[in-house]
Amino acid sequence: MGTDRSDYIIIGCDVKQLVDKMDEEGKDNFYDGYYRWNRRNGEIVHLPDNNSGDYDYFGVIVEHDPDGYEGLSPFIYEENRYAEHKEKVTKAIKEVFDVELEPKLIVLTHWQ
Repeated sequence: MGTDRSDYIIIGCDVKQLVDKMDEEGKDNFYDGYYRWNRRNGEIVHLPDNNSGDYDYFGVIVEHDPDGYEGLSPFIYEENRYAEHKEKVTKAIKEVFDVELEPKLIVLTHWQ
């Protein structure tokens, strides 16, 4: 069994504590609705830490390197350019978890 590496820049939140409070049916629905293998920029995704369980990121992909070989392109965050992504994430978090969280810029290497 191998491990795949992907690099991400997302606008989102760590929703681990919220996911941990869900019942099994709620978790299944959340995973089924937002977990993707083939992820694309602009898409809302769930990135759970399946190795150590340290995070459950939920947000919009801004940039990513799906294979972990190319690396990320140079990236300059401009608030006005990504305001729509923040709104999209805020709305999705409210729909799924019924809470309001402030999305942040998150850069990570994700192993799955």
